Amino acid sequence: MEGEVLRDEDRPCSPVADLQDGAACGAGARPDIERVVILNDVSIARGGATDLALLSAKMIRMRGIPVVYLSGGETDHGELAGCGVDLVAMGEAHILDRGLGAAVSGIHNRSVATFVADWIRANDTPATVYHVHGWSKILSPTLFRVLSVVSRRLVVHAHDFFLACPNGAYHDYQAGKVCERKPLGLSCMRTHCDKRSYAQKLWRSARSLSLASSLPRHGSHRILMLHEGMQPFLERAGYPGSALHTVRNPVRPFTSQRVRAEANTAFLFVGRLVPEKGIEAFLAAADALNHAAIVVGDGPLRETLEQRHPSAKFTGWLAREDIVAMAASARALVMPTQYAEPFGLVTAEASFSGLPVILSDRALLAADVDAAGIGLSYPGDDPSALEEAMAGFAAMSDAETKAMSLRAFARAGRIAQTPEAWCEALLGHYRDVLATTAADGLRP
Repeated sequence: MEGEVLRDEDRPCSPVADLQDGAACGAGARPDIERVVILNDVSIARGGATDLALLSAKMIRMRGIPVVYLSGGETDHGELAGCGVDLVAMGEAHILDRGLGAAVSGIHNRSVATFVADWIRANDTPATVYHVHGWSKILSPTLFRVLSVVSRRLVVHAHDFFLACPNGAYHDYQAGKVCERKPLGLSCMRTHCDKRSYAQKLWRSARSLSLASSLPRHGSHRILMLHEGMQPFLERAGYPGSALHTVRNPVRPFTSQRVRAEANTAFLFVGRLVPEKGIEAFLAAADALNHAAIVVGDGPLRETLEQRHPSAKFTGWLAREDIVAMAASARALVMPTQYAEPFGLVTAEASFSGLPVILSDRALLAADVDAAGIGLSYPGDDPSALEEAMAGFAAMSDAETKAMSLRAFARAGRIAQTPEAWCEALLGHYRDVLATTAADGLRP
């Protein structure tokens, strides 16, 4: 099938036809997977876990495998149905829209539990695989208690650290440091590390305790990580290494043409304008070096930052095609994250476009970037290190920058994978859990 071009009439799901290598995902499927059930808080793309949940639903369905998408929230207005995916929307409200009831339903959403339990009783088969993506905004930890009856066929995606850490980031937001504490240990419980308040920390801890009860650390489910570097964090919370498997995210570059980074001088930042993303340090360094800074994104710090750094260009959030223009004028992307960022999709998108990257060593991709020679990393706990890294990069010759850009564009280091390879990896894990279940002679 490799290299064969599918005709439009052969494609049951045209919305993903423009994905890199996505066309090949229409190949015939082995009959061992009878159905894939994807569970996620919502079904309308808003970035992160939901984008990947939707992409997996479409690509798996393109392989001829029936897909059911159980959404805690609203309908998607027909997008998934147009791909042949059976969308079942529960119609539940986002946790931030539930008012006083959120304190209870965020830990135990009774309606979701009843709905999913009824669906499983009516529809489950021995060759049905269940894959959970996002659960913290609507579905709640109780979802996993319901799924315990199919735990041997359950795959859980760790898009962040909410499976382990109460605040989901292993980050002390009050101290501005990566957290080294054991989740739910005495030191953890005593520490106010939350973005908002200690009361919120205690509520999040209660939710984590409920999760630990509903999703036993040594259960028979399988957990997929975005990066190998997530494993120590998850093991610290009690998950065994044998349950943890890495599936790097799929990436589509900003542009199919190499960014001529060597011809540019500006530094680019793409992300939310919040303290933990390191945006303030980035702009301060750009000012000190008298280098142009381009900021793509929005957030609560924007107004203050625009006043403090009038020479920087703030664009707000942009459509993907408009980000291309910003990337094409940059010498490097800067990702100065202050927390243990599991993947950093924008890093891979920029790198695959030929744009070198400068990133904090708190990002799990930092070591990969260094090893591949496609950018520079710096100590995230050193306030002056970012400025030094940007100065060092600016001092590189055009020839050195071009060589780095060419390595990045050639995908040296393979920091991410194509949608096709990602789709194959997911299906491989689904087949593994079914094979294990069959070998043990057990249905769940």
